[in-house]
Amino acid sequence: MKNCNATKKLTGYLLAVFAGFLAIVFSTPASANWSAAIGTGISSTQVKGDQGVGTFFLGPVYTGVDLSPSEYNDFMKSSISMEVAMTDGTWMVDFYLGLQEFQDNGFTLLSDGATLRSNFDFDATSGEITVGRQVYRHPWVILGVHGGLRYDRHKLSTDLRRNGTTERVRVDESWTDVLIGLSADIPFAEKWLWKNKMNGGFGGSDGTYFLSSGVTWRFHPRWSTEVYGDYTAIDYENGKKGDTDWYAYDVDEFIWGLNILFHF
Repeated sequence: MKNCNATKKLTGYLLAVFAGFLAIVFSTPASANWSAAIGTGISSTQVKGDQGVGTFFLGPVYTGVDLSPSEYNDFMKSSISMEVAMTDGTWMVDFYLGLQEFQDNGFTLLSDGATLRSNFDFDATSGEITVGRQVYRHPWVILGVHGGLRYDRHKLSTDLRRNGTTERVRVDESWTDVLIGLSADIPFAEKWLWKNKMNGGFGGSDGTYFLSSGVTWRFHPRWSTEVYGDYTAIDYENGKKGDTDWYAYDVDEFIWGLNILFHF
């Protein structure tokens, strides 16, 4: 219950900060220059990498993560996300909040020979806010830079068993990275835009990298649609291998999706 309340408090805090920012922006005389977009869509996710935990009786335990889109959907219990993008033509503000819950029941043989038993629960919370600015504008390309913060939190609860010994493992790790990155938007036809964004994050993790590319069609003054692909690489480690509180997460995530956006 304590962890759940902490997540709710963080979610509320991020939403309150962003709502305050919106109130300030849209209450100023310059608010007429700002526009925003919010939307929804469908996506397909694939993940691959390694996850490790420290235990008291079983030592360090590694889990190989290799989920196809269909396996990822089977593993997912629930997923909620919100993303808002704002711009005044020169400055850009992006806000993202995502909450995902995963659950699995059954027996899985891990890479080190241990057995993952039933009642595997994994919750991932992430929040990100970036502020960017255009630094070069040409009819064929618009370049920008951005910086911000990314917050991640992982909660893991599972049973591990090896040679008749069973241990309940609980993990609650969170970290915050400072982000810096570049963007390149390429208008290639009327109402069509090829958008590209990349950034790197450091501080709380050993390195978080993000790449995104997508094509947007502004088919109506208030509406647009986009097809995109995202790649995120997260490398995080707490403590040292062999410690009971050791936790490692080194995973690559690939997302392909289609969004419908409303502009206001």
